Amino acid sequence: MDPDNLTIDDLITLLKTLDNESIQIVDRDKNFEFRTKYNFELDVLIDTVRQLKKNELIKGPVKDDNPNRKHLLWIFRKKVRKIDCYIKLKIINKCKVAIVVSFHEWGLGGYNNGK
Repeated sequence: MDPDNLTIDDLITLLKTLDNESIQIVDRDKNFEFRTKYNFELDVLIDTVRQLKKNELIKGPVKDDNPNRKHLLWIFRKKVRKIDCYIKLKIINKCKVAIVVSFHEWGLGGYNNGK
């Protein structure tokens, strides 16, 4: 399966099949601060990604702003423990790995068009 030709239905199905090691949260300040502030275990974030729904998709697939990164991005907005969250991810390695680039509060940078 080609990660750059996934439909939203393909993506949602794929995420449900990935094991914990195949869903990787990028170690960024915003992501770490979010986890620390709300005392989220890594497993909670991974399970949240696995349970994303089609109606939570805000945008995607879209090209990365950085031309050196070739994989398409998917942007979701999801409530987690009553917190409005921004989740941006990409699928790599022949659809065997999901890289979660961003997982933090909605409105802390990144995509925000008032939705």
